[in-house]
Amino acid sequence: MAGTTKKLVLTFTDREGKNMSLSYSHVSAELEATDVKALMTGIITNGSIFASTPVTAKGAKVVTTSEDDIDISE
Repeated sequence: MAGTTKKLVLTFTDREGKNMSLSYSHVSAELEATDVKALMTGIITNGSIFASTPVTAKGAKVVTTSEDDIDISE
């Protein structure tokens, strides 16, 4: 199945300075930096979903993946 997908990857650091990431598969075309920052702030504030609590928002990116089928039938 050919197509293009996008996911939002949020990167945080924990108290020990280790990186941790969280990915979202459904990215809105209207995604704004202010929305991402608010989301990351909320995750830090309510960090109890992680085994190690995030303390700093390190970065965010949208990863676009393109897939092209290859016909291998003879």
